[in-house]
Amino acid sequence: MALAPSDEPTPGAFLAAATRRPLAPDVLEAARQAVADWFAVALGAAREPTTAAVRRAAASFAASGRAAVVLGSPSAEPVAALVNGTMAHVLDFDDTHPASGVHVTAPAWAAVFALATAEGRSGAEALAAFAAGYELAARLGAAGDLGAALLRRRFHPTGVLGRIAAAGAAAALLGLEPEAAEHALALAATMAGGLTGSFGTMAKPLHAGQAALDGVVAARLASVGFQGARRLLEPGGGLVAALVQDGSVRQEPLRLTAGQALLENEIKPYACGKGVHPFVAAGLLLAPGLAGRAVARIRVSVHPDAPRVEGIRHPRTAMEAKFSLSFCLASALLGSAMMPEDFTQRRLEAPQVRALMALVEVARDAGRPAPAAAHLQVTLADGSSLGAEVRLDREPAAGPMPWADLAAKFDRLVRPVLGERTDALFEALRQLDRPGRLARVAALVGAPSGP
Repeated sequence: MALAPSDEPTPGAFLAAATRRPLAPDVLEAARQAVADWFAVALGAAREPTTAAVRRAAASFAASGRAAVVLGSPSAEPVAALVNGTMAHVLDFDDTHPASGVHVTAPAWAAVFALATAEGRSGAEALAAFAAGYELAARLGAAGDLGAALLRRRFHPTGVLGRIAAAGAAAALLGLEPEAAEHALALAATMAGGLTGSFGTMAKPLHAGQAALDGVVAARLASVGFQGARRLLEPGGGLVAALVQDGSVRQEPLRLTAGQALLENEIKPYACGKGVHPFVAAGLLLAPGLAGRAVARIRVSVHPDAPRVEGIRHPRTAMEAKFSLSFCLASALLGSAMMPEDFTQRRLEAPQVRALMALVEVARDAGRPAPAAAHLQVTLADGSSLGAEVRLDREPAAGPMPWADLAAKFDRLVRPVLGERTDALFEALRQLDRPGRLARVAALVGAPSGP
């Protein structure tokens, strides 16, 4: 892994110093928000079939330990990381680092939460370790546009780079020396995987859970002297060369900072694949003007060089619908807020939704102004039309989400599960770096509330 300039720390040295390195106030705030969002989406997935299945499998392992499990009894660290990381990605409502295309928080915090609760570490240490793992994976995925290159080759960046995030965060929390931390990253790299062909199935959230598990295992192995091939992350090393074999990714020097990548984190407003978010936003803008009017055609035109946006054209399940432009756009045009409750089999099969889905077409048009733009046009039965321009590229980060907006998302997802515990949990997460707060959080989420 190249680093420049020469006085930049190696990844191992960067991770080794993480819990001793203070985070800037804005980075600390972004870290607290990312973790609060993580708990919201994980708890919001409590009643999902995927969650029930991974919890049943985890119970069959009969693994004992002290690592906190969301809505469960403490377990072994890898098992807790697997369950919690999977839960955090079930709704596809978890945050994203846009420049890398990685859902970093889901696996990175799952690994940290397992280790920190097992070892009795503080919230401040946990946040610092999380920020370091986030930084490493985000910069690696953004360098040379690696994350986008992985997607084009049908690898899920969260499955590949999420392991680097989890292993790096785990190594930082455990205080591994630089060489051992390098070996933890090497072990995570050789475990990397995850296919976009799994989108729309239970296997997609498993990518985050497995990445968290592997990150914990990699760090624990490295902590007792287990070694890997340390050149796997370097230019010409094994990871990128194996996954992007045409040499199109130019590995750039990594400039690692004290968590600045977290300032680029995006908390999702819609519970669906990030690639269809621009179309959802455009559809919601047009929805008021379409109310009660017959639609004849829905056309999305994009430049021939624009990334593929269609997703799953004919979704059969509610999970597949999260990655379907036709479903998400049709639902948005009908005014759906695109929250988790909007992704149901009943809504997918609703005649009004199906009728609009059948009208959605995507055309490649060289007349579009740029590969990063698309045009949405809805033609009505009376011949009139409504249109909106859609940005497909990665916009500059808008900054942290206002706490009031995050509180609304948190309450919507958590209150049906935790009831009266919801407010106490949110306040503890807002102050997670203060003494005793991490233990408080673990206690609040550690057992089911109600029947």
